[in-house]
Amino acid sequence: MAATRQALPKLVLVGAAAAPALLLLRALLVLRDLARHDAERAAAVPVVACAAVLALVTALPLVALRLPPVRRANLALAAASLAAAAYAGELALGRGPEVVEERLAERLRAADSLAMSGAPAYPAIEPVRLVWARAADAPSSLSVDGAPILPLAGRARSRLVSCREEPDGAWRAYETDEHGFVNPAGAWSREPVSLAAVGDSFTAGSCVPAESGLVAGLRSRFPDAVNLGVPGSGPLLMLAVVREYHAALRPREVLWCHFAGNDLLDLRREKDHPILRRYLEDGFRQGLMERQDGIDRALDG
Repeated sequence: MAATRQALPKLVLVGAAAAPALLLLRALLVLRDLARHDAERAAAVPVVACAAVLALVTALPLVALRLPPVRRANLALAAASLAAAAYAGELALGRGPEVVEERLAERLRAADSLAMSGAPAYPAIEPVRLVWARAADAPSSLSVDGAPILPLAGRARSRLVSCREEPDGAWRAYETDEHGFVNPAGAWSREPVSLAAVGDSFTAGSCVPAESGLVAGLRSRFPDAVNLGVPGSGPLLMLAVVREYHAALRPREVLWCHFAGNDLLDLRREKDHPILRRYLEDGFRQGLMERQDGIDRALDG
């Protein structure tokens, strides 16, 4: 029993060192990638600072292993308390579907307000709201002509209210093309296009002016580039977008934007969706391009 009491604080301290050590490894990998891509030195400064802090936080619990047993036990108790508080805070802030529903309700109110002052507006409804960001009793698909369908984009030819991240708190709205993506008029009439970009909110250009997004910047070199970014999407949703829409564009180049911060987590969330999982089958498609009118009606409902 005494040996167990002495070993437990050591295990807690080693565990406390493991988490920042993993983050430190990630920071070092980021630095390696920056060096490989000849990034400006200024871009590496915050990463180096973060790595230094993580190295210090990793070293402290390991140094504490050499302290007398009583002090070691007190530090282990403090570390365990901090970890418990951090997880409790994460659970409190990430209320899952409840937060999603609140945000959707906010978008709906903002859309109604915008519609009163001009053209109709609609809340943006991302595919993840039918995949994992939904309440347990919420549907996982929409009914289009009697068939279950998972839309991969928004309402077509519409002004969609997306987010409120501007200094003045105003809502930002985007105009969508004939298939529900954020592109200039006529983007789908120029196949084959030089570039099609697939990704999540970074690719879609969420919460930034339309002219400031990633794909908008690429149009200086690829004037006919088409943005197929979908906010909240992970690798399986991106694969679905490729299957459904690339044949109509026949892009010469495909830019698949991977975000290491959460794409693998999103993949774990997406793989259990009954429709998304079928995109791992050869040739599976929902025929979304031909069903856009029905999708728009279902989204309105």
